[in-house]
Order: sequence, then structure tokens, then C-alpha cells
Amino acid sequence: MRYFQSFLLLCLSLVLASCSSGNFLDYKDVALKYNLPKSVGAGDYPEDDGVVLLSTTDINMELYTHTITTDETVHRIKKLFKNIENHAFIEIPIYNGEKLEKISARTVKSDGTVIQLKPEEFYTSSGVEEGSTFYSDMKNVKFTFPAIEKNCIIEYEYTKSKLHPFRTDVWYIHDNMPTLFNKYSLSVPKILLLSEINGGAGWNWNYKAYNYALDNPEVDDQKAIKDMGKAKIINTWILRNIEPMKEEEMMPAVQNHIGYVKFADSDWKKWDDISKWYYKELFEPRLIVSSEIKDLAQKLTGDIENKTEKVRKLYDYVKNLRYVSISLGVGSIQPSEPADILKRQYGDCKDKSILLISLLKAAGIESQPVLVLTSDEGTLDPYFPSWNFNHMIVKATVSSKESYWLDATAKYTPFGKLPWPCQDINVLVLNSDYTSGIERTLSSDLKDNVRYITLNMDLKNDGTVAYDVELKYYGDDNSYIRYRLEDKTDKELKEYCKSLIADDFTNAVIQKCDLSDIDSLKTSYSLKFHGTAGNIMQNQSDLVLVSSDPFKFFENTSWLIKDKREFPIKFDYPFILNKSIIINLPQGYSVRNLPGKVNQNIANMNYSKEISSSGNAINLNEKFRMSNSLVQPSKYQETRQFFEGIKNNYGEKIILIKK
Repeated sequence: MRYFQSFLLLCLSLVLASCSSGNFLDYKDVALKYNLPKSVGAGDYPEDDGVVLLSTTDINMELYTHTITTDETVHRIKKLFKNIENHAFIEIPIYNGEKLEKISARTVKSDGTVIQLKPEEFYTSSGVEEGSTFYSDMKNVKFTFPAIEKNCIIEYEYTKSKLHPFRTDVWYIHDNMPTLFNKYSLSVPKILLLSEINGGAGWNWNYKAYNYALDNPEVDDQKAIKDMGKAKIINTWILRNIEPMKEEEMMPAVQNHIGYVKFADSDWKKWDDISKWYYKELFEPRLIVSSEIKDLAQKLTGDIENKTEKVRKLYDYVKNLRYVSISLGVGSIQPSEPADILKRQYGDCKDKSILLISLLKAAGIESQPVLVLTSDEGTLDPYFPSWNFNHMIVKATVSSKESYWLDATAKYTPFGKLPWPCQDINVLVLNSDYTSGIERTLSSDLKDNVRYITLNMDLKNDGTVAYDVELKYYGDDNSYIRYRLEDKTDKELKEYCKSLIADDFTNAVIQKCDLSDIDSLKTSYSLKFHGTAGNIMQNQSDLVLVSSDPFKFFENTSWLIKDKREFPIKFDYPFILNKSIIINLPQGYSVRNLPGKVNQNIANMNYSKEISSSGNAINLNEKFRMSNSLVQPSKYQETRQFFEGIKNNYGEKIILIKK
């Protein structure tokens, strides 16, 4: 931190940082120390896998000549009742600037037997793996508890030294099981907190609580210690009997609902402080427009006059380079140099972004890096400057009235569009003068995201059917299906097509498949296939029942099983589904009965289904529209009834008679 340097030169007294010994107490001693129940059983928590008996996080800051050190000691004790294997594996991230000083763990079996992990049972993995490529300086320490069983206790403790305290720190209040005791404490040399006028450093910590009503920490001012080099200020939160945070299927990002405290570097008072640090120290030094970059930009855009078309051409080039997924966490936040990315022909989000920006710069087009927290990971709080990003995109400006959001990792996203996790969210746009601004990305409309299903069926007298299918995708559906079908062989593609209809069309045979050009990013993408199937017509006395529709709008509705929801339902994006089916009857058959017309409406959804007949043909038209992708818990029962009504219509049959 920049204002410590001159101050620390004046500090003569050194205090040795203390760490936990790592020797575990018996639980009865822990219970006495922290005023916890002497015994806890599955009967006390019949709905839970277990209980967190103790969770403590202790941050200890110490002064040395020229330096400040920070240690974080984390201690967890859990008792497991069921689904024990789900809780046996632990992974501890070690970010850039952190060092694991010590770690210990043990299992205490229900009969009191203790199994302590040996040093060789903790192992470290480096980097993020993607297709056998490792490319990150982030590490993870991993271990598995041995001899776990029902009613056992698992316990671990570790200490990390941290070069950048509070840059990415988060204290989680909730767990996925009840927590009896959760403590967070920060111990700071008192002299650090004094103003610079009074001989101190004027240091303070920045934090904000989310999704939990948290009071200010209790403050212990060690006034009795007169030596300012040894006196401490200790800030402590202690919480007891915390309800579990249990995830629900299809809920929004857990980070938007779990209780936690987010910390930030003490220097970060406003977003410009973060942008100055990141752009000036990490991004700008790598933004080198080399001769290779200039030559490539000229080669790609030399004969193009229109600036927008230049942006499109450069964007198409960069997004088609191989994408290697590398987290934008602390372990790997600095991009590579553009020339190096060109040589290896792959990169992660920040690599592809800096390459695109360098090409745009060579072409005389203004652009900026944009730091993103994707919607599936949480929401960026515009009122609390902190490092909370997992992705990078680019904003390119061709005029005062024309700019484009560009995700260089989204290979199948059309120009000027963003993939759904980057839509309608707060992002941090970084400027070359080291300032920044929170902006909102564009959202897609339900009319942008449309899927058309067309099915033509020719029924045969023997009960078999010949069919032709066309699926046409627009918008985010368009992008998704391209990823899904990328590089599939003809055999794999036929198997995929068969999987779409196999539930109702038994013994289906796919004879031919046709795809749009997967690399041509037109507004739509189509999949066509032709085949035959048996057992479509079922004889019951003089009646014939016909399975008319193998395509279900919603195959999986397990998220509707619960009688009540605590959290919203989140679909990826608003969308429209349109289905058209024509059934051509064989000679000698006529319609006896058709399912009735259906029309269902709730606040943000509409469903309609209509079947009619004309001559020897039956026409089925089905439509679904969702205008808002978020369903609040207060609307859950209404939504549940809506979807159950749709599902009930799936089983209706068309009834024929022989003439």
C-alpha cells in the first residue's frame, strides 16, 4: 500500500507474528471454550446433512521494518450425519501473493478414534487445466478426509500469509448446513490506524455485508499496552445459530443470496483507484502494438473503409482463435502481450481482449477493456469498489453515437451481441487515462431468442411414420446450438437428432441430417433431419390413438417439485418457442377426436396450443413466450400451475377411426 513506505521506515519495534499451533482440542474443550452444545445429533437437525460446529477466520496484521505482514488462519469443525461423501473433499485456493504456512486436518470417528492426515496427504495443483494446457499461477491445496462415517467429526485448520490483504477476501456467513458458531476477527497494530498527522499510517479497512443484517464489529482497544508498536485494535464479529443456505434448482447466482462480507484494498475508495491500479500496472504494460500487430490489422482491414466493418473483421478474427479458459481471479489477472498471443494462437478472455484492443488501436479505432462479473456468478455492486470480476470483454467506439460490446471468447455470438451471462449487467469500463465507469450492458429481447420447430409426418397403414423435421434457432439459442453441435460427426449428429424424438418415436431411424454452415454467423441456424419410426398408432378396439408430438417444450421440470420456494427461478434469457406439426393420414382413416384448444397466461408467460383438421391432414400449432427470465418466489405457485397445465396437455392423443 503506497502510504506505508515512508511510515514503515520510522517503525523501530518489531513484533513477531503469531500463528495457531495447529494442535486440535477435543470437542468437549471446544464446546466449553466457545459455549457450544456438548453433544449434537442427527435428531437435532433432521433436514440437514450435518452441522458446522465451529467456523473461525482470524486475520492478524503485524509491522516489520519496511514491511507489513498479514496472516489468515481459518478453522472449521463439522459433524456429518448423512450424504457424508459430499463433504469429504476440501480445496483451498492459494492466490497470487499468498503462501500456505501450515495446514492440518483430521477425522474423529463416532467412537472417538482420531485419524490425522499426514503431510503427504495434502497435495497442490497449479494452474487451470483446459485441454491439457496449464496457464495460471493460481494454486489449490486439496485433501480428502479419511475414514469418514455417519456421526463423525471432520476438522481442519490452515494459515496463509498474504501479500495483498483484503484485495479479494470474502467472509461467508452462511454454509449449506446450520452453523452454531461463526467468528471473524481482524487484529491490527494500533499505530497503523492513527492518522498520519499523529504519526500513524491512516490505514483503515473497507468492507460491506451482503444479504445479511450485520452489526458493526465489536472493538477491543488494547489501551493497557503503552508500547504503540505492540498495541492492537481487534475487530470481531461473532454470530451464533445461523440458518443454512440451501441452494434451489434454477435459482439465480448463489452469491446474490448467500450472506457474506466483501472486503477491499484500503486504497480503493472509488472505482478509479481500481482502474488506475489494474490498467496502469497490469494491462497497459502489455498493450504493445508491435509490427506484427500492425501488419495483421492492415492485412485484415486494409481494403475496408467503414469503421464498423473494420471492427467486425478484427472481432471475427480474434474470436476464432482457440479459447483456453483461464480464471480472471487473483492468480492470473495480467494478460499476455498481443504478439505472444498471435504466436501461440490461443488465449483466455483477457488475452483475447488485449489482442483485439491492440488490433483496433492499430486500425485507428478506440476501444477499452471491460471488467465483468458474469450474471451466473453474482452481481457487481456499483457502490462498493472492490475486485470482484471473472471475465473481460471489450467496448469498441466508432463514433459518438455508435459503440459495440464485444466478447472475444464468444465464438458463435453475432457481432454487436453478448452471450447471456454478460447481458444486462453492471460492468467496469477502463479508460486509458486510468479513470473508469460503471456501465450497463445491453439485454436481449424475447423476440431475439426464438426457436421454430417444424415437423411433417406421413402416417402409414401399418402404424409407422415417415417424418421430416426442421429446427431453426435465433439469438442465444442460435449461439447455444452451435456450441452443442460443434465438431460432431455424422454419426454423432444422427444420435443427437434421435435423442430429440426417442421418448415418443420408438425405434426411430435417422436417415439423413443437414446442418447450416456452423461457422457462418447468420441470424438463424437450422438443423434438418429425415427418418422413420414405428409404434406411432395404437389400436384400441375400433379406435386408433396417435402420438402426435415428440417435441416437448420443457423436458426437465424437476425445479417445480418443491411445494414452496425460497429463491427466485432464473431462466437464462427471455425467449419464444413456436411449433408447427402437420400429420398426413393414410387412406381409410378419419379424425374421431382432437384435443381441445389450450390458452394459458400469467404475468410474464403465455402458452397456446391448437389442433385442427382439414381433409386428410391434421395441423398442430403450439406457442410459448417468456418475456421476463426471472420468476419471484411470490409467483412460484402460479408458475408451477402454469407449467403443470402445459405438461398435462402432453399426454393427450389424437383419436382416429377407420372408415
